Amino acid sequence: MKRQMNLPRSWPLLAKVTVLLLWAGCSFPEYGFTSKAGPVGGTGGVSGTGGREPTGAFGGSSGTSASGGTDASGGTDASGGTGASGNTAGNAGSTGVGGQSGQGGQAGSTGGMAGSAGSAGLGGSAGHSGSAGSTNPNGSLVINEVDYDQAGFDKMEFVELFNGSDTTVSLDGLALVFINGSPAVNGEYDRVELSGSLDSGEYFVVADSGVVLPPSTKSIELKFEIQNGNDSPDGVALYDKNTQSLVDALSYEGSIEACTINNAPGKFNLVEGTATAAKDSESAIQSISRMPNGSDTGNDAVDWKETSTVTPGSENQ
Repeated sequence: MKRQMNLPRSWPLLAKVTVLLLWAGCSFPEYGFTSKAGPVGGTGGVSGTGGREPTGAFGGSSGTSASGGTDASGGTDASGGTGASGNTAGNAGSTGVGGQSGQGGQAGSTGGMAGSAGSAGLGGSAGHSGSAGSTNPNGSLVINEVDYDQAGFDKMEFVELFNGSDTTVSLDGLALVFINGSPAVNGEYDRVELSGSLDSGEYFVVADSGVVLPPSTKSIELKFEIQNGNDSPDGVALYDKNTQSLVDALSYEGSIEACTINNAPGKFNLVEGTATAAKDSESAIQSISRMPNGSDTGNDAVDWKETSTVTPGSENQ
């Protein structure tokens, strides 16, 4: 037979709840009854290290701890982009060799033509135009004798022309051009303008005022000194302004093969064949002249000789 427990109304609610809990779960022999064992509580969940869960009505199963979420796999690092291949710079081409100067025209009965300009080498400059060849054949108008050096002051200088042709030759449009062959100049330093005409076998002399000439010799006074060619070659050219070509030329004490003439295109070669070795003298009476008189074989080494018999206005000896 069960007994009803009556609790004084004056007790606080907490005291009543406590007594009822004890009444429900414990034995009280002093009241003449034994309590029944409550249902076995569920097995407590494992929670790390811990004691057994209490048996009794209030031991609920421990919830299983939620597994930690799987760490998200780290994203695969993006591969670096392949670098652009560098362009290989081509090597600069070698500078080409400049074209060679054109050869001077050959002397002929109607006059040699001026040599054409050398073709430009690969990357190089075009060569200079070659000088024109002599415009007169052998036995025509030539530079025949030159005296450019004397002992002491040079006061007896001259240049002689000779017409070895069978006809009269005009001097109009011609100039006697004097060339400084030093590397710094290599061009004209003075000139004498010519005019008139020269009969067959006749001489024309450009000379210092002190030079004695045969009577009736055609001449013009030289008003400057002719260079001596001591340190470098010098030269003289009989130049045709109308055709811009050489009628005749002489390079002495060396070779002048590419000089300039004022207001003329290209370069000019004053050497025919091989340059002459003949030289004037600064200590003796001497000149250089064509031997035999008026000879023009096209080779200066053959045509020009030194002579101690100076003959301005007369046949060379």
